[in-house]
Amino acid sequence: MRLRIFTLLFFILWQTTAGAQGVDVRGTVLNAAQQPVEFATVVLLSAQDSSGVQATVADASGAFVLRGVAPGPYRLRASFVGWLPSTRRLVVAAGAPPAPVQLLLRPAPQQLGEVQVTTLRPRITQLPDRLVMDVASTPLATGYTALEVLARAPGVYVDPRTETVSLNGKGTLVIVDGKRTYLAAADLAVFLKGLPSQELQKIELITSPGAKYDAEGPGGIVNIVTKKSLQNGTKGSLTLGAGGTTNSRQTAGLSLNHKAGALALYGGYNLAGRQTRVSDEAQIDYLGGPSGDVTATHLLTSATPTRQLAHNAKAGLDWQLGPRTSLNLYLRGLRTDRTSVANAATQLLRGPGAPVDSTLDSQTNTAYHSTQYSGNLGLKHALDSASTLTADLDYSRY
Repeated sequence: MRLRIFTLLFFILWQTTAGAQGVDVRGTVLNAAQQPVEFATVVLLSAQDSSGVQATVADASGAFVLRGVAPGPYRLRASFVGWLPSTRRLVVAAGAPPAPVQLLLRPAPQQLGEVQVTTLRPRITQLPDRLVMDVASTPLATGYTALEVLARAPGVYVDPRTETVSLNGKGTLVIVDGKRTYLAAADLAVFLKGLPSQELQKIELITSPGAKYDAEGPGGIVNIVTKKSLQNGTKGSLTLGAGGTTNSRQTAGLSLNHKAGALALYGGYNLAGRQTRVSDEAQIDYLGGPSGDVTATHLLTSATPTRQLAHNAKAGLDWQLGPRTSLNLYLRGLRTDRTSVANAATQLLRGPGAPVDSTLDSQTNTAYHSTQYSGNLGLKHALDSASTLTADLDYSRY
């Protein structure tokens, strides 16, 4: 009898543990010709609120696996640069892995003028500890913000509500040119939206950070590498952009680079404006009486226009002191101004078809201002081909 009870308890415990651990969801990402789309980003989204649950990157054969998925309804989304995203519904049952899923990507339509055949560098390079996305050789090289480029990078998911960045479904540390930004998530999003893709050289997705990086970000590190002049001389660029319908945005940027021998100087200024409007309507019916009829109704309407202006300036130098030694100085300033006016109206009706009994109007004004400065002075010396000695002095003010 004891053996039977023990066996029954063990079986129940095993079933409970298996259900808690979830199941693995496997599949492949293919194009219309049934060829694999390597390095495509696969994101598992909650069916209730479209929040990101887990993310991964397809391998060279287009295969992917999401491990330990809890039972419930989801949406599975695959995307990659130059392709239209593909989404399909998915229901995961307890203890029963779903059948392998196929996600088909179709080429994104492009408006072409003159057809030019050029040889492009590989967009994605896989290294032992990271994936490198060569932004300069993709269609994202102009007309986008750094946040929009990140949202299309393999394994990266940008939450559409909070604009937080995650790598492979986990929190990540975002750095620029190998340096920490010391920005909160909301301010980091503002900074990335004010950084045009024209200034980006590549994005490094580091899933196995080495000892040179701080042990932060359980999902790894995203390193945004900006363009710098490698040839002697002075170069500059001016960018202007605008777009939108109900929501609009404007961008302007100036970038300067100068290199003379071992000394390289660079600087830039970017201005990003954004206007959004969020509207909402709702109806609440109150039931009463023995028959459950509508006795009162609340009609709620709201509209919240928001204006945001972000100034982002940077300056720095790279000085090659010797064949193995270099000195780096990096200065950055970010100023963000955001205002919003929330207008809400609530009307009370004393029954179906009744006139408006009363109206409650409210207005909430919100203003947000943030100024942040940061700087870094770094000295780097290569001891040999595999070892580097670095010393950094960081300063930040919020």
